[in-house]
Amino acid sequence: MTLPLLFALAHPGLMWTGLALVSVPILIHLFFRRRHRVVRWAAMEFLLAALRKQKRRMEVENLILLLVRIALIALLGLALARPAVEASSFNAMGVGARAVALVIDTSASMGALLNGRPMLDRARERASKTLLDLPEESRVTLLVSRGDGSGAPQVLVESATPADARARLGGITLAYGPNDLASVFRLAGRKLKTMRGRAMVLFLSDLQRRDWLPGGARHDDLHGALRQLATDEGQSPPVVLLDVNGGDFNNVVVTDLVIDEGLEAFAPSVLGLSAAVVNFGTAPASGRIALFVGRADGGWERKQSVEVKDIVPTLASATAAEFARKEVQFHLPIRKEDEGPLPIKVLFEPDSTGDRLESDNQRFLAIHARPPVRFLPVRNYEGALNVLRDMETIEVIEFEQAIYPNDLSDEDLTGIDVVLWADANIHDLDAEGATKLEKFVRGGGAFLAYLGTEARPDKVNAAFFKEYRDGSFQGLFPFMLADGNNMPIDDENPTHIDIESARGPLFREMAESPGLFYSPDIIGFRALRKDTQDLDAYVKARYVNGEPAVLVHRLGRGLVVAVTTTPDERAIRLNGSILPAAFFFNAAHFLVEQDPRLRNVLVGETIVVSLPPSAKEIIVEQPERAGGTIREPITEPDAPYRLSSTGAPGIYRIAIKSAAASATSGLPSEKRHVAAVNLHPSESDLRRAGASELEQAYRAGGVKLMFSSDVEEALPEATDTTGELARTLLGIVVALLGVELFLAWYFGNRRKAGSA
Repeated sequence: MTLPLLFALAHPGLMWTGLALVSVPILIHLFFRRRHRVVRWAAMEFLLAALRKQKRRMEVENLILLLVRIALIALLGLALARPAVEASSFNAMGVGARAVALVIDTSASMGALLNGRPMLDRARERASKTLLDLPEESRVTLLVSRGDGSGAPQVLVESATPADARARLGGITLAYGPNDLASVFRLAGRKLKTMRGRAMVLFLSDLQRRDWLPGGARHDDLHGALRQLATDEGQSPPVVLLDVNGGDFNNVVVTDLVIDEGLEAFAPSVLGLSAAVVNFGTAPASGRIALFVGRADGGWERKQSVEVKDIVPTLASATAAEFARKEVQFHLPIRKEDEGPLPIKVLFEPDSTGDRLESDNQRFLAIHARPPVRFLPVRNYEGALNVLRDMETIEVIEFEQAIYPNDLSDEDLTGIDVVLWADANIHDLDAEGATKLEKFVRGGGAFLAYLGTEARPDKVNAAFFKEYRDGSFQGLFPFMLADGNNMPIDDENPTHIDIESARGPLFREMAESPGLFYSPDIIGFRALRKDTQDLDAYVKARYVNGEPAVLVHRLGRGLVVAVTTTPDERAIRLNGSILPAAFFFNAAHFLVEQDPRLRNVLVGETIVVSLPPSAKEIIVEQPERAGGTIREPITEPDAPYRLSSTGAPGIYRIAIKSAAASATSGLPSEKRHVAAVNLHPSESDLRRAGASELEQAYRAGGVKLMFSSDVEEALPEATDTTGELARTLLGIVVALLGVELFLAWYFGNRRKAGSA
């Protein structure tokens, strides 16, 4: 087999000069050879044998010195000629062999179009050309910055030939999420340790500003990962960033879709929705925002559309908090037949100016249109509910027949959303009823308790308060009432609820319009024991004298709202204030509201679904880009189901099959949910980090960070070993000079010793 061996000289004349100078030590050797006249002397004949032996040794020594000096001069001339050698086929780890960690950016921003093609296609093409340019004996580990269905980087092929790595490029797809670059470089560093050859990291990316220059702890983590890469490899492998982006970054994105005021959707009602768009382009943009509602067959029904004009561009230096947003309002009628899981989406339809990233033009929202809130009032007398009588005319609230406390233990709470304690007499509640009420709340029910003259402190504390040794409250109430059977009442100097202290959804309108929602005169309220009043986390409103007025406590999957007064003439002078009715209306929504974060998440986050006790199987219909349908048996019905494989934006339809038979058909029941997964809005910001910014950000720590927009620039020619070979030859010359000096000294000392 013929092995190609290419040899080139930068200065060939110097090499020939060096070879000519090789004759100098030869001539000197020949010129100074000793000439002897033979004189025979009989007395010295016995010494001839010893002299012949010494002469042969001296000739060998002189020959060794001659060869060393010839080699020294010849190599010096060759080094000055600066030779370049390509011997990549001479052995498996020749001078052309490389160990390359090739990283492809698969974040959502790589789906942006440039000349009608996504940037990920450009990255694959440039990676293919890079792999073709690598010597065949090189080893390549191919990674993607974000694996499909997860936020972590993923290795596609490890320590493979360039040809094998090139064959895997076609299967790379977008992963619809932001990058964790620190994890990417740590993984690349670990893989480089296992590979032989000249190490380098080649990262093909759009250099999105959010990823590369995020600031704060994320930036520090990335900088630390780059420094660790240089330290681990010892010789600080270069990190080459290959820019696959170009052109402008015009892009309008839908950043938000929310229910107004965070209220639940009721059927029937009119649902207020807000959508927001941000312009990341360089010029004002226009278009339409359309509202769609999901159909049972999985399709979408267009409901409304609004024209938006002159969406202001975001400044190049703006941060996420400073983006210029344009909001649009929708009012969506929810019919009785819409009750149940309801997917919603808005879609931005740009005008003729176009849009580079289409995956962020829509945003999804998953809601559950629920029936009216069912209240079970527990009371002692008719007047306790007089102030709430008008609430019965509101369609989203239904009152069951009121009961007395001693009837609670026998009451069926199935289908009840809220137990309303309307200043009821606590001593009529037996232990079984108290246990049943606590179990109801822990299972997801709600308890709205108005305390009043009938709330005896000793009975309330015994039935509703439990404190464990670690200081946590485990009962229905996270407080104890102060001693005494009567509420502190002062008809002459009533107190009021301090509206400025009110916070949260229970007092939504009060903070916005304090002049309208003024507090009525409070002539009586229940005081809390001082030793259990360190309750800032629970108190949502106070009286002007600082005493707690409204407290909220989450217990298990349910909620408790306690009001230390009662909404009737025994404690409140109803002098025209509508605060009690507004508070009650807000409480009705708040107590049944499900945390929207459980069913509305970002790509890569986890969807959490509560399971009924009899759940046996769960079926998840994912968007096609996320991987299709999932069927899983339920092995832990007491724990919520968690779906972490949210790899693509869209609507996820979830069906929970239960072993319990339905009342109508007798067949196993099925409960349906919908969840919405959206792209992180920051992925729509296509602004790039410049080379000067990156160099300044990562200059410290010994990191060799290089930038390129071309493959040839990113990969210097493997045959360009001129500098390396010349330095090697000069090193050999210095070593030979040392050897020559040592041998000359050593041989000279031996001769002196012999002549003596």
